[in-house]
Amino acid sequence: MNIHQLIFPIIVLLACPCSIKAQVADKDVEPLVRAYFSAFQNQNWKELVGMLHPKSLEELKNTILGSTPRTTSEIDDDNRDDIEKVLATLSVKSPEEAWALRPEVVYLRMLQHSSKIPAVNSLKDVVTEIKEVKIKESSGVFRAEAEVESKFKGKIYSGTTYFIVEPFEGALKVVAMTKTKRPPKEDEQGGADQPATAPKSKSEGKYKPQSQSKARPSSG
Repeated sequence: MNIHQLIFPIIVLLACPCSIKAQVADKDVEPLVRAYFSAFQNQNWKELVGMLHPKSLEELKNTILGSTPRTTSEIDDDNRDDIEKVLATLSVKSPEEAWALRPEVVYLRMLQHSSKIPAVNSLKDVVTEIKEVKIKESSGVFRAEAEVESKFKGKIYSGTTYFIVEPFEGALKVVAMTKTKRPPKEDEQGGADQPATAPKSKSEGKYKPQSQSKARPSSG
């Protein structure tokens, strides 16, 4: 598998509502959504990773290391090249070291590696405006819909990004997200490529706002 295919894995998780949900409220969700967009576009990866729910990070680690064996003895001529690329990206020398890394470290190093890719680095030139954030809460789970408009290279891209947010140890964390896009239009003033605000992976699906038990987000 090409290492670049792992840069933006999808977060697909079901997390239980926390007993401390009373400590957070709707008013706390919008700042998190706006901070997530800002951290991604500015490539402040450490801040972005800190916004993700631990269960999401665990899923991301398993996705990134999915084809990596647990031990060096399992490396052979067929998988050596792919495994060595993953190990180099994570700055480790063996599968044992890779699997020993904490989930947040695995994802942070993957994102830091992604900054070397021109297409990702160019996101810094995107001008993004969050037009509106709508929030709904049910059983301790917050669902946010952010209307976004971005300008890049003479075009305007708009769409809706959906977040699933849940409390964890007194703070709100992003569990999952997906987005929809509208056809781009010309920017008469000069302007936007819709930035990828969530990781991509091998499985994709559609967000269903009506469902309280399951979400399968993807990035666009």
